[in-house]
Amino acid sequence: MKRIVLTMLCAAVGCAAAGAAAQTAQGATVCVGATPTCFPTIQAAVDAAQDGDTIELGPGTFAGGITIDKSVELVGAGAAATIVAGGGPVITIGEVFGTAEQTVSISRVTITGGLNNSQPDEQVTFGGGIWVPSSGATVTIADSVITGNRVTPQSTVPPGEFCGPFPCAFALGGGIDNAGTLTVTNTRITDNEVGSTKALPSVASGAFGGGIVNREDASLTLRRSVVAGNRVAVTSPNGRLAVAGGISDTGALVVEDSVVSGNDVVVDASFQDEVNAFTGGIEVTQSGAATIVRTAVNGNSVRAANAGGAVLAGVGGISTDEDVSLVLRNSSVSQNSVSVSVSPEGANAVAFAGGLEIEGAVEVSGSRFVANNVRASGPSGLVASAGGGIFAEALAPVSVSDSFVIGNSVEASTTGGFVIAQGAGVLNAGQLTLRRTLVAANRASATGPAGLAQGGGVWNGLIELPGFPEVVELALVDSAVLGNGLSASSDVAIQGGGLFTTAPLTLTGTLIAGNRPDQCFGC
Repeated sequence: MKRIVLTMLCAAVGCAAAGAAAQTAQGATVCVGATPTCFPTIQAAVDAAQDGDTIELGPGTFAGGITIDKSVELVGAGAAATIVAGGGPVITIGEVFGTAEQTVSISRVTITGGLNNSQPDEQVTFGGGIWVPSSGATVTIADSVITGNRVTPQSTVPPGEFCGPFPCAFALGGGIDNAGTLTVTNTRITDNEVGSTKALPSVASGAFGGGIVNREDASLTLRRSVVAGNRVAVTSPNGRLAVAGGISDTGALVVEDSVVSGNDVVVDASFQDEVNAFTGGIEVTQSGAATIVRTAVNGNSVRAANAGGAVLAGVGGISTDEDVSLVLRNSSVSQNSVSVSVSPEGANAVAFAGGLEIEGAVEVSGSRFVANNVRASGPSGLVASAGGGIFAEALAPVSVSDSFVIGNSVEASTTGGFVIAQGAGVLNAGQLTLRRTLVAANRASATGPAGLAQGGGVWNGLIELPGFPEVVELALVDSAVLGNGLSASSDVAIQGGGLFTTAPLTLTGTLIAGNRPDQCFGC
């Protein structure tokens, strides 16, 4: 009946070329393109569609800024042929913070050129390419490309109860921001940006999730897909926090047979307090839960510089918080990096966790942590670098089994401060078991007038700072610590080329050999 009424209305008022395509039955297929029987725009087709309809997009470039508020399939002619460009975001699925149920499928398209600087408001912006603000939405994206989208706020919230003593503004989800149930298959999420770009600064104080943000109570499944070259960055005058170049997860995350690579987190600040930068690849935070299988998390980076004060930065590859869970199997976490530098005299520069940070309930098996790097530098103050391959600080027992920790490094240098380089392969400040795991050819170096270089392969000890575990235990079972090394300036203490420990240690069927300058300190 609705379609009959619509047909009559179009006949009465002259509904242009869209009329023929709009006269479809439920579950029908309509088209968007240049032919007379097709809708001229995607939004026109969506507006006329009923639940269950398929909208076919022909070759060409179509205007973004689309809102999908019903259950439809959007099918392009191929990602190289069908381009949906512009808007802020390019596609929004469901009502803002809504719960109404929609089932939406998007396939064979490129989604690009989104600039979101106003949704949901000008101070806090979500989603550059695709924004799924409705928790009731079930969305599938397949055989597509989501690239070259940006999220940045237009203005700041003044100092006060919300921001504290400084102005603030936030941006999240350069490629996708998801609050629903999302499955992504055979898709590339690349070169999206949150906050400042290389050419354009931003007023953002905080930026999160360059590729994808998966929100609390949301679900994201990523299969045979690539999340690469995405970026979160903040700059002066407001910038002080950037997190998750690739994926930020606070919900349920499954990643299978995928690649998360070359994503960047950048803080370039001039801030007279500490600034922070975390997690180049995948962040699992708050109450999130993640399973990552047969996936490469490689070549992601965290870089933080502060001309006004201190820096704390870490986790090139994968991070976990205290209340989350992570299963990591048959995967590679390699060539990720963390780099920290400060300018003022007396400012601290602390960098940690080149590959994996273990803070929650984590189980690792059959994985490789190779050639990750952590670097810190500053003129004076404390300059520290720790945990090149794995940085473990879990309150509960966690395990790494049947894995390799090879060729990772930590470097720290200062001209006038106190330098620390610890745990080039593995740093344990919690309860960790390494089982059938090789820790080899890792290197720690410390350059400065005074300091410590400890644990070229493994460091095990209590970190006496708030928030760190009070119980520290390390077990090495049927493992090997081979060919690791330490180097340092003449006035820097060198201890434990293979293994450094001041906390309880259990060695079972484990070989420690070929390390320099010594095998074990504290054993």
